[in-house]
Amino acid sequence: MELDSLVLYKNGTFYRKNFYTHRGIKWLEQKGNWTVENGILFLIINGIKTEPTQRKWTLTKSEYEYSMKRKKLIPNSGFEFKSDQKLKRN
Repeated sequence: MELDSLVLYKNGTFYRKNFYTHRGIKWLEQKGNWTVENGILFLIINGIKTEPTQRKWTLTKSEYEYSMKRKKLIPNSGFEFKSDQKLKRN
């Protein structure tokens, strides 16, 4: 099973959930702020949850960078398990 979702809100915050089972992440939730500069999406992570039953967010500081090409995010920095992600428009 695999799940990877990223939601960018208009107020500059984001929410991301990862769930992999085949020797990868089993559960991960992240929240923080996002910005776009020169076609690069920056995710600044402020909180993280590593268990589905965890109620409180663990405070953390980390950052991911993605190049945006059409409907794909291509990681520039940070440790990522997927090489790219397709974006959906609602």
